[in-house]
This record gives sequence, structure tokens and C-alpha cells, in this order.
Amino acid sequence: MDFKELKEMTAVVNRNKVKNIEILGSSKGKKETLVNRLYDGIVKGKYADDEAAMLDLFPEDEEQRNKYRKLKYRLTRQLINTTFFIDTKQAGFTDRTKAFYNCYRDFSAAYILLTRGAYQSSFYLLKRVLEHAEHYEFIELAAEVCSHLRKISARFAKSKQEAKKITDLHRKYERMRSAEAKSFDYYEDLAKDFRRGNTNAKQLNKQATEYYTTLKPLLEEEHSSGFAFHLSQIGYIKFVTVNDSTNLLDLNYKLFPEMLQKSGSGVSQIFTVAAQRLECLTQQRTSIDINGTDFSAYCLKLAESVPGLTTWYNAHTLCTYNAFYTKNYQRALELFNSITNSPYFKNLPDTFQEKWRLISGYLHLLAELDQLDKTQVREIAGEFRFNKFINDFEHIDRDKGGLNIPLILLPIIFQLAKGNFKEEFGRSIEALDKYRIRYLNTDANARSATFMKLLLAYTQAPYQPEHTARAIQRHLEKLQNQPLAVIGQEFVVEVIPYEDLWEMLFKKTGAVLGNALEPKEKRPRGRPKKG
Repeated sequence: MDFKELKEMTAVVNRNKVKNIEILGSSKGKKETLVNRLYDGIVKGKYADDEAAMLDLFPEDEEQRNKYRKLKYRLTRQLINTTFFIDTKQAGFTDRTKAFYNCYRDFSAAYILLTRGAYQSSFYLLKRVLEHAEHYEFIELAAEVCSHLRKISARFAKSKQEAKKITDLHRKYERMRSAEAKSFDYYEDLAKDFRRGNTNAKQLNKQATEYYTTLKPLLEEEHSSGFAFHLSQIGYIKFVTVNDSTNLLDLNYKLFPEMLQKSGSGVSQIFTVAAQRLECLTQQRTSIDINGTDFSAYCLKLAESVPGLTTWYNAHTLCTYNAFYTKNYQRALELFNSITNSPYFKNLPDTFQEKWRLISGYLHLLAELDQLDKTQVREIAGEFRFNKFINDFEHIDRDKGGLNIPLILLPIIFQLAKGNFKEEFGRSIEALDKYRIRYLNTDANARSATFMKLLLAYTQAPYQPEHTARAIQRHLEKLQNQPLAVIGQEFVVEVIPYEDLWEMLFKKTGAVLGNALEPKEKRPRGRPKKG
């Protein structure tokens, strides 16, 4: 900054009495003490509400309510002022986050200087802000800065070329801002219904398709990482609502590398799109993408750079399901050990912890089906006491629309894995069939309903072998024609794909039934033709 610009800024600040600007901890005397007492009491949880704070700070004061109201207002103002002095050098601030805070703070200062007539110094500050806004793709800020620069560029630009460059940049960033705002608007319009689990998937798909078709041509023009992210999420909703992992994966391969190259992409956005690729790979029963990358390992490593418990949890959950779907059961056990022994695990909500208790039950089932070492599973997942385990699910058991399906299936498969085909087992089977008829008569639960029919038929194998063999074949063919649905699921109902469970179950117990379930040759109907 030149001295004449510095002199101009100093004059503006001096006229506005900087010494009267209060920030938290800067005042002296009684008022400062009361403000800090209120601040400390709130931060340390000493005050439950306004009433408690007022009684503590102004005990038996006739004007306590009025004094407390003024004190609270003073604290509010000091907190607002103090936000401009937040130390971005502390841990937890990424380079992009630091740039974001600094850019908006400098922009605010430049705008104030501009309104006070300090044109030279504000022009200088605005150009500095623009450099960082361009680098980190703060599109809205860049458009706003260019707008103000254009107003004074004729007087303060160094040349006509610089003034023209500012004009061109303003037009460019306004186009980008418009595209980004439109993509944001479309995505949020879809997300409000998608997050609520709207059952009208066809209508949601129709709307997402319209939005996607409108925005996709803008990819050929200059666009921001924010636009690419929102387009990817609109595409995600479009393809998830018709369970189309193939086209969703193609879109991901197109947009994800571009997001990685742009400095404007936040790590949370990058992880979101990466996680969606892993969902698609899981549905396609692999962890390796077209680049030969083990994307399960990639997502775990990426999650380390994203602050927050939710990302850490989601990464482990996605990778564990991927291990189940790729038949890498040992890795699933290792991931279970990693997450349940983490100090963060106890801070997870009860609903999340229940999901992992359910996974522990399926790890014990895999051990019973000879896919994992029983001793190792007991050491990692604990002893498996069946009756206690089943009663340890408050949230999952309460849901009758799908979340409780793996919990209901587990005891049936476990008993069959132990070779229990006794007739008294029939009461549990009858209850399972009633549940299927009552709750699973929906497209979303079609695979679960078919698998339950398959298990129901199998329980009759010792008593009606020929009839059972035909029923099993029929249900298996139907199950194989019903596609998996992993993408877009907040809770994966098939902890292990049903086809894999059936294969392991039949391999373990089919031998005890002899050849009764072997498919028989079909005999021709009617009388044989005369030769």
C-alpha cells in the first residue's frame, strides 16, 4: 500500500474514534467485570437461562431486569466486534478457511472505507481481496468485489487495459455467480424432500431430471467448483431415485477429478462426492474403481483431513459395508475393531451405536457360517449371548418399515446355520411370515420379502423336500432378478447381500438334508407319444 493510500485510511479511522470500539476483554473497571462474568458464566455452563444469570449478577437490585438487558446487549456488541479479531493461525483452520475469514474481513473494511470516501485505499484493498477470492473460488465475493472495483476503476486503474480487465472479470464472475446460485437453488429444492425420505421417488426423479438437463450444458462453459458440486448432487438424486449406480458412477468419474483440481473445493464436499463413488462401487460389489484405486482405503484416508465426528463415522460405515459386499469379511472385522475401540465411539448417538451392535451380530453369524475365526470374533466383538443381544435394540426394533429387517432376520439365519430345522422352530417362522405380509409389501422391501420367502421355504426342507426344492429355485431366481439397492440408503438393510448369505447358509447346512434339494429333471406332461 502506498503512503498516500495509508494516509487516507488513517484519516478515516481517526475520524471514527477507534478508541471507542469495544471488544471482549478490552474494557476496564466495573462494566468490564460484569460483561466478562456474564461471558464466563455462559461459556462454563454456570447459567441455565437469563433468569439465573440476572439473579447472580444483580442480586436484590430493584432495576435488575433493566440492567441485565443493557449488560446482555453490551456483551452482544462486544462479541460481534471480537469476531473480526478471531485468530486464524490456531489449529483447525485450513488455508482455505483462513483465506475465507481474511477476505471477508478485508472486504468489509474496504467497503466501509469506500463509503467514507477513501477511494484509493479501498481500491487497493479490493484488488487484494479479488486475488484471493479468485484463487479460492469465492465466486459470490469475487463478483461483489468486481462490482465495486468497476465503479471506481475509471479513476484509479493504472491503465485502460486494467479497467477493461476488471470489466471482463466482473461479467465473468456474474455469469459464474448466476450459474452457482441456480445450481444451489435447484439442489436445495430437491434436497428438502430427498432428506425426508419422500416415497414419491418418481416425482422426485422427474424434477431432478429437469434440473439436471437445464444445468448440464453449463458444464461446457467456465464454472465454479460449487456449481460442479451441486450438479453432482442433483445428478445423485436423479440416479439414486431409479437405483442407477452405473450412470451415477459415470457422472462421478467426470466431476470428481475436476473438483480435486480446483482450489475452491472444500474437503467436506470432496469427501461427500468420494463417498458417493464408494456407494456405487459397493453396489457393484467391488472396491476398485476404473483407475485401479482401492477407493475404500482412499475414503478412510480422506476422512482424516475432514474435521468432525460425522465424517469419521460415515467413512468407517461405508468401508465396512463395502468389505461385506466384496466378501472381505476379515477387513470388516478389522474396521469394526477400529471404530468400536476408538475414543470417539462412545460419543456417537445411541442410534449409531445400535447399528454397530447389529454389525457385531452379523460378524458372529459369519463365524457360525465358517467365514471368520470364532475366537477372534469373540475377542473383538465380545461374547454373543443371543437372548440378551436381541433385546438390546431400542431404536432399530421400533422401526417396522425396514430398519428392523436385518435384526428380525438374524435369529432365523443363526438358527438355520446351527442346523436347527426342528418343528418347534415353526412359531418363529410363522411370526416372520406375518411380519412380511404386513410390513414388506412395498417395492423398496421387495428383496427382503423374497429372501424371507426363501428362508421360510428352507425351514420346510426336512419335511417337504421336493416341494421345498421347487420353491427355493423359484425364490432364488426372483431374488437374482431384483437389483441391489445400496446407493442413497441412510441405513443399509442388507448388511450382507442376501445371495451371499444364502450361498453360505446352504453350503453349511445343505449337506444334512442329503440330496432332497437337488433340482429334479422335469417329467413331460401328458401321455407319451406313440412311436
